[in-house]
Amino acid sequence: MVESTTEAEQEDVITFEPLEPDDGFDGPEPHEASSTESDAEPAQDTADTPLADDATPPAAPEPETPALAALPTARKRNPWLMSLLVGVLLAALVAQIALIYRQQLIDILPATRPFIETLCANVGCDMALPHDATQISIEASDLNRLPDADALFELTATIRNRATNAMAFPHLELTLTDVRDKALVRRVFSPKEWLGAAADDAAGFAGQSDRMARVAFSADNVNASGYRLYAFYP
Repeated sequence: MVESTTEAEQEDVITFEPLEPDDGFDGPEPHEASSTESDAEPAQDTADTPLADDATPPAAPEPETPALAALPTARKRNPWLMSLLVGVLLAALVAQIALIYRQQLIDILPATRPFIETLCANVGCDMALPHDATQISIEASDLNRLPDADALFELTATIRNRATNAMAFPHLELTLTDVRDKALVRRVFSPKEWLGAAADDAAGFAGQSDRMARVAFSADNVNASGYRLYAFYP
């Protein structure tokens, strides 16, 4: 019984004979798995993926408009107009300085007096006459005791303005002295005292001209034998 089973099994077994090299059949080439292939991601299904040409690109965001862009464009300035404006401002500054320092400017540059007088008349300022004692000289003078009055004296003098322009009327200082030229009494006379009503002349002491001074005064208990006379501006 055992033997019959073995024979039957042997009949059912299919045996393969080895092929010769020249049979024209090549076996499958050995395939080596690489780490690159094993690590590669599975291929994606391109059926549902839209092509790059058919895809609509997203709209680019519009740039924000700066706040200053809404302002109107500045107009170009005219260089001639700016130059004219600067010139007017400089002229006004020069005129203001000339008015403030008008007296000093006239003393330094007497030729500027007509211009400053005209400018001062237009703006309504007071035009003071120059005060330069070096241009005032006493050409002649005399001091006399009045008759029948021991304490009364009369001073006469010729005052000259040597400047070419008008000057303010000066003050006169009279000093009575003794025989040793020591000062005994000193007296100052204003233009109103030695010139009278003529001292109110707004034109002042004309250039290259003379004025006669005459003034009487009293000096009690003064035994004067001489005097000194000066013209000055306080």
